[in-house]
Amino acid sequence: MRRRTLDEVARSLDRSPGRRLRRAGAALSGRIVGSGRLRLPGRVDRLLRRIEKARPFTHVHGGADGGDGKRALLVTNDLSASGAPRLVYEIALLLLAAGHQVTVLSPKDGPFRQRLFEAGATVILDSDVEKASSRLLAAAAPLIDFALCNTIVTEAAVARLAPRVPLIWFIHEISLLSAMLDRDPKLKALLARPTMVWAGSELPAAILRPLRPDVEVMPYGLDPIGMGGTPGVPADRPVRIGIFGSYEPRKGQDLAAEALALLPAGSRARVRLVMHGRILFEDFHDALVRRAATMPEIALGPALDAGPVREAMLACDAVLMPSRDDTLPMVTVDALGCGRVLLCTRTTGTAAYLRHGADGFIAEEPTAASIAQALEEALARRGDWPSIGEAGRALFERTFSKAAFADRIERATATLLGITTR
Repeated sequence: MRRRTLDEVARSLDRSPGRRLRRAGAALSGRIVGSGRLRLPGRVDRLLRRIEKARPFTHVHGGADGGDGKRALLVTNDLSASGAPRLVYEIALLLLAAGHQVTVLSPKDGPFRQRLFEAGATVILDSDVEKASSRLLAAAAPLIDFALCNTIVTEAAVARLAPRVPLIWFIHEISLLSAMLDRDPKLKALLARPTMVWAGSELPAAILRPLRPDVEVMPYGLDPIGMGGTPGVPADRPVRIGIFGSYEPRKGQDLAAEALALLPAGSRARVRLVMHGRILFEDFHDALVRRAATMPEIALGPALDAGPVREAMLACDAVLMPSRDDTLPMVTVDALGCGRVLLCTRTTGTAAYLRHGADGFIAEEPTAASIAQALEEALARRGDWPSIGEAGRALFERTFSKAAFADRIERATATLLGITTR
C-alpha cells in the first residue's frame, strides 16, 4: 500500500473549514490594512496586521512524487534571500542529487521557493509551523524518513519531530541562542532530543557544548561564484571593498563606516566602501544613510538576488564582514571562493579558519578602532593581495568546497538512516 505524502496531507488540511475561514479573515485584514482608506486606531491596526500575518499555510507543490530515495523534510525559518534559506537550498540540492525526495517546510515565502521548485523539491508554506500545535507537523513523522531543522527558531518542529524520526538540528545563532536559552529552560532540555546537533561554527558550538557535548561543527560548502586568478589592484584607483549582509546592528555596517572615518586621510582616500543588503532595522539603516551622506567614500545599495550579488562581489577587490555576531556568513565563503581578500572580525565564525595576513585579515574586536587597524594593515599590503586571495581560495577548496560539504552531508544522512557508507 502506497504511503501518503506530506504533500497530500497539506492539500487535505488546506481544504478544511477552519483553514478556509482563517484564510478569508487574513485576506480581509490585508485588504483593510492595505487600502489606506480607513484611519484605524493603532491597536486595531496592529491586530489586523497580526491576523494577516497568521494566514494558514498555502500549499505549494514543485517537486516530483516519484523516486526510490528516502523522504527528507527540511524545516526552515523562511525562504528569503538570506544565508539560512540559502543553506537549506544547498542541502536540498545535495539530497536530491543523492536520490532522496525533499520537502521544504517554511512559515514564510521568499525567492528560494522558485529555486527549490526548479531543483525538484516540494515546498509547503505554513504559518503554523512555528507553533507546537501545528497539525501538519503532527502528521509529518509517519510520512518522512528523516528531518533537518535549520536555525534555533525551528524549535517547535524539533519538539514535534525529534522523538519520532531521526533528526538533525542545525543551529547558527550566537547572541540570539544565548538569549533564548536564558529565557526558556525547556529549550535546554529540547537540545537532548535530536539525533544530531550541528553548529555552523565554533561560536555557537561553544554555547551548545555544555548542554550537548556531542555538538558537531559543520562548515558550509558552496560552488565558487567565480573562477580565474585573483585580480591585482591598480595603484591609480581606490580599492573597492564590499559589505554584503542585511542592514542590522549585528552585521556591523555602522562599525565599518566609523572605522573608515578613523583612517588617516591618505588611507581613507584609497578606499571605496559599497554595502548591499535587506533592510531589517529601519532606524539602523536611516542612521547609515545619514552617515554616508557625509562620507563620499561610502555607497549604500539595496538587497541583491543571486546573480547581481555575484556580479557585485566580483567587481570588488576585497570583502569586509564587520559583524558583532555572525556564525559563518556565506558571503565570506563566497569571497574566499572567488579569490577576494577577506577581512572580518574575530566575532565572525569564519575568522577561526583564517591566518591573519596570510589568507585574510582579522579585526580582533568588533569595534571601529580594531576594524580600522585591520583595514590599515590590509591597505599597507595592497601589493600582496593577489597572493593573499589565492591563499584564501586554497582555504576554500580545503574546507568550504561543495565536494567537502556533500561528503559530510552524505555521511550524516547515512548515519541517521543506519546505512553503512562505502
